[in-house]
Amino acid sequence: MVSHTGCSSDDEEDILNQEDEEGWDDVEPDLERLEFQCLFDNNLFADVASMLQHCRETHNFDLGKLYKDLRLEYIEMIKLVNYIRSQTLAGMRPPDISTKSVFEDDQYLKPVLEDDPLLYSLEDALSSDGFDGQQVASTAASFHINDLQALKPEEVVAKLRIYEQELATARQALEASAKQLHLTETALQQANSCADFLRQQLEASPETDVNKRPIDRTEYWENNDCYSGITIHRQMLQDKIRTESYQKFILDNKHLLEGKTVLDVGCGTGILSMFCAQAGAKKIYAVEQSTIYQKAQKIVFDNGFQETIKVLHGRVQDISLPVAKVDVIVSEWMGYCLLYEGMLDSVIWARDRYLAPGGLMIPALTTLRIAPMSNSEYSQTHVGFWKSVYGFDMLAMSEGIERNIDMDIVPAENICGSPDTFNSLSMYTATVKDLTFATAEFKCTIDEGAPNGIDGLVIWFDTYFSTSPGFCMDRDIPLPSALTEREKGSVAFTTGPFGEATHWTQGVLLFDRRNQGPNQVKARQTMTGSVGFKKGVAPGGLEVHITWRLHDEEVAKSQTWVLD
Repeated sequence: MVSHTGCSSDDEEDILNQEDEEGWDDVEPDLERLEFQCLFDNNLFADVASMLQHCRETHNFDLGKLYKDLRLEYIEMIKLVNYIRSQTLAGMRPPDISTKSVFEDDQYLKPVLEDDPLLYSLEDALSSDGFDGQQVASTAASFHINDLQALKPEEVVAKLRIYEQELATARQALEASAKQLHLTETALQQANSCADFLRQQLEASPETDVNKRPIDRTEYWENNDCYSGITIHRQMLQDKIRTESYQKFILDNKHLLEGKTVLDVGCGTGILSMFCAQAGAKKIYAVEQSTIYQKAQKIVFDNGFQETIKVLHGRVQDISLPVAKVDVIVSEWMGYCLLYEGMLDSVIWARDRYLAPGGLMIPALTTLRIAPMSNSEYSQTHVGFWKSVYGFDMLAMSEGIERNIDMDIVPAENICGSPDTFNSLSMYTATVKDLTFATAEFKCTIDEGAPNGIDGLVIWFDTYFSTSPGFCMDRDIPLPSALTEREKGSVAFTTGPFGEATHWTQGVLLFDRRNQGPNQVKARQTMTGSVGFKKGVAPGGLEVHITWRLHDEEVAKSQTWVLD
């Protein structure tokens, strides 16, 4: 305690009794009449217990249970309270509190309400709610309002200085912990890189059965937050082929969604969830791992869907939904060459964990297609360009360029052979193992010949939406352009050269002519081969290996390309 010698005890008593002394007539009533505001509305309560009971009964929110379930520390409890209040003021009701990560930012250490009594009564709050408040209490948290009422003004100042010093010490410890956490994360990333390298070596070993080996990869979304930006979402929403296909199927089949529970995996801006809400879905859980989920929450609120759509932050594998099963799973998971980014793994996991028997998958089926390409100018542009750049030899830049998959829009006239489907994936039956394959066969017939040779191969995918889980299980899959005539209520689109361009473009796989040499190809010759897909070394990456031959060639050729 700090001792003041300028006043006697009688003087101090006189000071406290002077009601007209500036400032003190305002302090005493606040100390005597604390008012605890509800976390979700403007109701005020005389004590913590009443406020918490109101939260449970009116808003179905149990602070004590959340504290126990998430194993929160004292600082985290402060952040939680301020996070809830800030989200409530922003109109996010109820706010997302599925994981601690949503309120881990230090901005939530700043009180939303000035002199919020709940923040320094957390220990009492938890004790009154049936939990041991000592678990969350720190030295600074031992502050009690009853103790304050018994203190003299100078003692209050002294106490405040002590708490400020303890808070500064706690912040230093927190910063030190953050630095240590950064070092740990860096070491973990290095370990993952080493593990990826060892896995690659293991996969290359002929004695290794890949299908029997457990795979534990760091997913693309854990190391990249490219979907937190605005540009990528504008590109996807402006892709009318993509967005309007989802919209048409969902709104044309309202009877399949009305009154249903929906899970949207990787919701982005929430556009698919809002389509489902328009179709009459009862409840939609929109899961998004990137920080764009914050925009999605506001978009949902601004469009009046906050009671129907619940935006959850995190991987679907790490979030526990408040329901055991859902009736519908919708997701726009497709990446370049279909499997780039590896998001389908999460959709398959969600299907196996949450989809009710007889449930609906949107979309239902995807196919991978391949065709030969003849365009010497394309090869010249991408390889020959480096021969002379402003008079300088930059051929070093072209080394290995044919080993990279180039995403581009290929003119239909550059396709010199009939496309063939080399793989299909049903969203009802596909497994994670199915996403890695080595010998998917194809056969293409050269149309009018390729006098200048075949320069490479082009890969794209088609996507099908159907009301039937058994879609095309008993017959050949029609081209998207022919689907609507044969399947009532179904929708399909292609990302290939013969359809309207999409943001996915096509994957161009140029042949390495320094090793292969040009092919002189005549009309009606056939090209046969097999395609292999596997996850690349980089998280979310893709590696494609193709073996092929023309019908008059004795030795097959092969090449590997990467997309990362």
